[in-house]
Amino acid sequence: MVYPTSVSEPSLSPVAVAPPPAPSRWRRNPGTVLRIVCFDHNNVLFNPASGSTHLVNDLVLDILDALAHAPADGLELAQRLQLEASEDGILLELERILQNLDQLGLIMPVDL
Repeated sequence: MVYPTSVSEPSLSPVAVAPPPAPSRWRRNPGTVLRIVCFDHNNVLFNPASGSTHLVNDLVLDILDALAHAPADGLELAQRLQLEASEDGILLELERILQNLDQLGLIMPVDL
């Protein structure tokens, strides 16, 4: 049963706030030495700089390795990893992973 309320909620019009633009190029944090232990297709990654431990798949390790050699954007990264960038969602998924790795402090944007 629904009971009417006498208090009306103020009407707030939603304000569209665009997210900040994603950096176009990324690199692995310089000076960060990661410790990695591999178990089949799961890998335990320890970041001594932050004290954090992460369970990551092989793709994440490949991304971190590629970015340790040279900065890249999503398309360059897809090419280095021999992923089919024209497939639906590949570049979006790479960008999502890059954003997550940035939040974890494992990579950083490159200043242009």
